[in-house]
Amino acid sequence: MLVSKVFSQEVAPQYTDIGHDYFGGQKITPVILKGDELVKSSFVCLPVMDYVQSSMQAEFQKVADGKMAFKDVPKNWEPTVTEFMQKQGYKNLTVGKLP
Repeated sequence: MLVSKVFSQEVAPQYTDIGHDYFGGQKITPVILKGDELVKSSFVCLPVMDYVQSSMQAEFQKVADGKMAFKDVPKNWEPTVTEFMQKQGYKNLTVGKLP
């Protein structure tokens, strides 16, 4: 399971005391953070899952085409996905072992 806390830990703190015109001047960031705490994260489908799945498919295609051994899929795929997710702001990745 991967859960990003970038918004709650890095972005939101600078906006907690700011009112938003769109919401009639209300300080909505604390409300959003309270809602974030209530979200159950036993399974989360991340916005990057399309990339994760398509990159895995590309690695399996190399196996099907005889260009790579099946045993090499994880070591080729993992760094690609990890780098992509880090670029997307996921800083709490567990790599190479189960969390």
